[in-house]
Amino acid sequence: AATYDVVIVGGGVVGLNSALQLRRRRPSAKICVLEKGASVGEGSSGYSCAILRSLYSLAPMVELSRDGYHVYNKWADYVQLEKPRGHFVKTGTLYMMGKTREATQNDAQRLAAAGVEHEVLDTAEIGRRFPLFSRCTAPIDTTDGTTGAGDGELHECNDGDDSGMVALWEPGTGYMDPNGCLLDLVDACQARGIDVRFHTRVIGSARAGSRLTSVTVRSGGGGEEHLSAAQFVNAAGPWVNEVHDALGVTPELRPARVSRPVRIQLIYKSAPELFVDDASEPSGSRCLLPIFNNFDDGIYCRPHNSSRQLIVSTVLEKEENDFVDNPDDINRCADPEMRQRFLNAVHHRVPSLVERGEVRGISAMYTNSDDIHPVIGRVRGYDNYVCANGFSGHGFKYSPLSGALVAQLLTDGERLDTFDTAVDVDFFNPYRDEHKIPLKSVLA
Repeated sequence: AATYDVVIVGGGVVGLNSALQLRRRRPSAKICVLEKGASVGEGSSGYSCAILRSLYSLAPMVELSRDGYHVYNKWADYVQLEKPRGHFVKTGTLYMMGKTREATQNDAQRLAAAGVEHEVLDTAEIGRRFPLFSRCTAPIDTTDGTTGAGDGELHECNDGDDSGMVALWEPGTGYMDPNGCLLDLVDACQARGIDVRFHTRVIGSARAGSRLTSVTVRSGGGGEEHLSAAQFVNAAGPWVNEVHDALGVTPELRPARVSRPVRIQLIYKSAPELFVDDASEPSGSRCLLPIFNNFDDGIYCRPHNSSRQLIVSTVLEKEENDFVDNPDDINRCADPEMRQRFLNAVHHRVPSLVERGEVRGISAMYTNSDDIHPVIGRVRGYDNYVCANGFSGHGFKYSPLSGALVAQLLTDGERLDTFDTAVDVDFFNPYRDEHKIPLKSVLA
């Protein structure tokens, strides 16, 4: 049986970042990451839109996302690779949330308190800066049977300066290539002596009193092995509860903030007419639109420069409740009615988007906690078991700092001068009282 200082279950962005952040604190520690997939990106991380933005309902989330942005802007330094595959694509984000100017100013104050660059834009300024967007504030017509943000009726869109739209602009935001980042993290971990095992599933455990002593794993070839360690981390994403079961965590000891996998649908819409050649971009292409969120239409959208596509998905709480019983067996296609809803919404917001062109619909998974905030902390009844889950569609953008928080827990609170965060890990306590927020969705 192999022996480690720390075994991390889950080789997505949280597990790999936890391993890397622990290595930064403990250069000689024996660390193992166990990933059930045959390669990286088979869980939630590889399907992430990997949007980097900072607007959230509660200040610690704004701060953590801001800190994540700083890491991704220095990604090569963080992973210490000469030619990383991941790179930051700056687009800015326009939040068209259907809010009053006063409510938008309140959002802006949270960004200001964290030192995040932003502007509040009135209707006329939105039109001047972003002429491709309709400023209509009426919900889309849903008479074709699709489910939209509201019970919209057929209407003539008001795209004038009197439409009343107010938006928040966060210019420093953008996105990363999620699979490029995952590959970089594997390279960075392996270059530092971290054992990253693929096609390896945790199926059991041994315990002595309040301490886990080992996990039993099954490899892709069917062989079983016992791995001993001083500490264990569950960063298994949608498989969080399967790992709890394998480690013998009884219901009364599980986190009060329950994490469950949920199916999320999205589409990729070909939109070459919205892109221009730009040699300054790594892909050689740039979109004429920023990332945008629009609550009237119930969608968010980000460009994908390299393929000249728009990626569209939901911001509605009611569309984040398709809970998954078995994360190994989900429908990976988008439902026809959801595919049509996203198309209706993005055409409503971007009238110049042509109707021809390929549309591909897929489904992926979030792991939602019941208050839509991460769960990071020690599991009751165990002295050496940390859970890091429930990132609810937010996790990629601040995963280097989630990893830092896990590493802090494993090293008695040790913080570093670079690529770390001062956000209190207790905010994410698995047994906390529910964080009360008005909106429980990816825009929480």
